[in-house]
Amino acid sequence: MVNGFNDIRRILLSADLTDSSSAEIDNGGVRELKLVVKNSENIEEIEKICDWLFDAIECFGTDNIGFERAISKVDCSNIFDVMDAWDEMYGKNYGKSFIQAFLDGATPTQRYDHCMRFIECMEKRAQSLGVDLLSNAEDAKIELATFGNSMNINNSIQRIRLLLKSIEDT
Repeated sequence: MVNGFNDIRRILLSADLTDSSSAEIDNGGVRELKLVVKNSENIEEIEKICDWLFDAIECFGTDNIGFERAISKVDCSNIFDVMDAWDEMYGKNYGKSFIQAFLDGATPTQRYDHCMRFIECMEKRAQSLGVDLLSNAEDAKIELATFGNSMNINNSIQRIRLLLKSIEDT
């Protein structure tokens, strides 16, 4: 299945696999990207979310209906899987993380509402792991509340993501 880039086919592997790395395989000149999403019950749904977001923002302006359809499907149970899948599916070629792409396509209200929801999801995950995100979460919330720089918001959320992933992977 070709999606967005003519030279890439994604092979999504079953969700019960625990390796989250990707590998490229030469298949007659076509790169096949193996994407393994951890802790996700529905890999196809994760793929759709990423596809919908890409389709919504990769045009002149933003398709707000498609954008909302994609972002409304991101929740506490799948936020890291969506971010990981985006990085593998689009991030390298598109040059933006999931959060950067989201921020670029969002209205100010969408930025605030959805990013706060993302941060709250990360805070819940941190609490379940016994981790205090106070300064990192507050940095991101302050940037959002003051309509701060997208890069600062992205960096704050990415720091939270990396901290939680490093703890979960140990």
